[in-house]
Amino acid sequence: MPKSARQRVVSLTKCRADPTAARDRKQTLVNRIRSAVEDFSSLYVFEIRNSRNKPMKQIRSTWSDSRFFMGKNKVMMLALGRTEAEEYRDGLCAISKMLVGNTGLLFTDRPKEEVMRYFQSDPECRVPEFAKSGFRCTRDVILHEGPILANFPTSAEPMIRGLGLPTAVRDGKIVVVKEHVVCREGDVLTPDQCKILKHLGLELSVFSVELVARWSADGIERLR
Repeated sequence: MPKSARQRVVSLTKCRADPTAARDRKQTLVNRIRSAVEDFSSLYVFEIRNSRNKPMKQIRSTWSDSRFFMGKNKVMMLALGRTEAEEYRDGLCAISKMLVGNTGLLFTDRPKEEVMRYFQSDPECRVPEFAKSGFRCTRDVILHEGPILANFPTSAEPMIRGLGLPTAVRDGKIVVVKEHVVCREGDVLTPDQCKILKHLGLELSVFSVELVARWSADGIERLR
């Protein structure tokens, strides 16, 4: 009996995105950024370190009267202008050259002093987080022999041991049976190390947003 067409497996590598739709999305973003240049008095370039969705969402909420753009560096550069001949407004090509790595744009009408104060000192811009795989460890973490993870049931011990910890169940508690180095300062963390640190409640990473430069009608100002 022949196979139904519905049962055939189609490789996603054979599925091609509509180039027209992609081009339209890019053009829409370019138009939105250029509209923001017209609508707001100041533009800031910022850099995110150890990016996380939740704290960034909170920052967007705090600055709901402003406009954020991030994640599409090449398109943002195109919108601002990559050369003096292309730049949308005087000086914007210099701003576009700063869009490297995990950077973004903030358009706002708020006073410079308020913007600087918020991004330099507000706790929303410095949030401790659990490290992710690939994070470079900032300190030594060493477990000594004895009870550990008091809030975990003993049934979780095999899972903990599977992460590489020398553990056992004694007197109804999960214990480390010998001293164990979880990580050293400078180590690039593995997924298992990150899981261990999270179980231990150790937040070694810090989500942060730092201002790089400011553009306005008065010119460009480097902020770091």
